[in-house]
Amino acid sequence: MVAGWAADSTPREPLGGLLAILGALYDPNVRAIAVRNGLANYSSILDDSFVYVPADITVPGFLEAGDIADVEAALAPKPMLLKDLIEGKNRLVPPTISAYTSIRSFAPIVRYRRTCQSGAVGPRR
Repeated sequence: MVAGWAADSTPREPLGGLLAILGALYDPNVRAIAVRNGLANYSSILDDSFVYVPADITVPGFLEAGDIADVEAALAPKPMLLKDLIEGKNRLVPPTISAYTSIRSFAPIVRYRRTCQSGAVGPRR
């Protein structure tokens, strides 16, 4: 499933990436996920008093259950490409910050994949 794969000059549209991730969660036939210009995490929307992302990506109650990284962790061990992610102000996450943020926000994915590799837990089907 490929979402948000557009030229860099087009406006960022994070809905496609969110649909790809959530769709893969509910469709067992999805074998890999590729997202470009998707939302890095919902919690970044709350960093400002104004909302800069389209209203159509709002999922009521989503943060009560977790953030996007938690859904991505649930999709492990499916291959996943996340490229040019955007933050809550609808701007690209800079590569220097992206590396740090990825380590912190994708910790659930890393933890689950390490658990799978150790043999303690098998992949979800």
